Amino acid sequence: MAMHMIFGMESKHITHVISNGHLVVENGRLTMVNEDDIMPFVRQMTRKLIKQLEKINK
Repeated sequence: MAMHMIFGMESKHITHVISNGHLVVENGRLTMVNEDDIMPFVRQMTRKLIKQLEKINK
């Protein structure tokens, strides 16, 4: 049941996350980093991941 809940959720369902006693997501926004600052890196890593997945699926 717990796994079904986790995999059935979408990011819009996550409003707050506490990790190791720290509030890391509040009202759906990261609290520890500036999302605008990390987005170029995230996009780059996403492209790399997609390329790797495409290799696997060939």
